[in-house]
Amino acid sequence: MRGSRIRVKVCGIRRVEDALIAVEAGADAIGVIQVEGTRRFISVEDAEKIFNAIPPLITKVVVVMFDGLSDAEIDQRVRDYERIGADCIQLHGNERVEIVKRLREKTSLKLIKKIGIPAQLHASSRNAVIARIIQNANSYEKVVDAILLDTAAAASTAARTTAQAHLSSHHSSHRSSHQSPQISSEQSPHGGSGVVHDWEISARTVSSLGKPVILAGGLNPENVRLAIMRVRPFAVDVSSGVENASGWKDEEKVRKFVSAALSLSH
Repeated sequence: MRGSRIRVKVCGIRRVEDALIAVEAGADAIGVIQVEGTRRFISVEDAEKIFNAIPPLITKVVVVMFDGLSDAEIDQRVRDYERIGADCIQLHGNERVEIVKRLREKTSLKLIKKIGIPAQLHASSRNAVIARIIQNANSYEKVVDAILLDTAAAASTAARTTAQAHLSSHHSSHRSSHQSPQISSEQSPHGGSGVVHDWEISARTVSSLGKPVILAGGLNPENVRLAIMRVRPFAVDVSSGVENASGWKDEEKVRKFVSAALSLSH
C-alpha cells in the first residue's frame, strides 16, 4: 500500500533534542526503543518526557520485544505505553500471531509487526524463502495495522564492499538492477544495525499485502530515494543511518534523509 506522500519515521530516539530535530526536519513519526540490553534502550520515564515534548499530530511509536514475557507483564507494558501517550506499539521480536491477536483485543493502540528479511539469500533456496516471508507477513496482516520490513541478519564484509560498488555504479550509470545494495554492520535482531536487505524481496512483499508497509534496514540519506523507488513502501524508517559517531541523531543527516524521502512524494 502506497499513498501519494511517503511517510518518514526516525527511530531510536533517546533525547528530547533529537526528537525535535526529527520533527523540525519533517518526520511524521518518532520511535523509542523499549528493548532492554540494546544500546538505544530508554526507560518508560524518558520515553514519556520525549513524547510530551513533541507537538501534536506526530505519531509516537514504542518499539518492543514481548518474547518470553507473561500475559501479565505484557498487559503492564501496554498500560504504561497508553499512559505515556504512545500511538503505536511496534513488535520487533518473534511474537506469535496469537500474542498479537490478544494485544489487538486489549488495546486501541495501533500495532506494527516487524518481518525479518535476510541480508543475503542463496540462489538455491531463494524462491522458497521468499514464499515463506510473504506467507508470514500475510498471517500477521490480519491482526496488525502495518507491517515493517527490516533486515534479519548482517551481511558479510565482502557484501558491504560489493554493495558500495553497486550503489556507486547505479548513481553513475543509472542502470536498472534487481540486486539491492547490502551494507554490512554488526548483526542485530533488534534493528538499527545499518544492514540493507534484498529490496526485491521487500518489493514483492509490498505487492502481496493490502496493509501499509514500512521499509527499514540500513537506510540513509544516500540510498533512501533508491529504496523508495524499488520497494514503493508506505513509509520509511531510519535509525543508525542518521546518527553521528557518538550514536546521537545528526541534525544534518536527519534533514537530508527526510528531504530525500519527501522529494519523491507527489
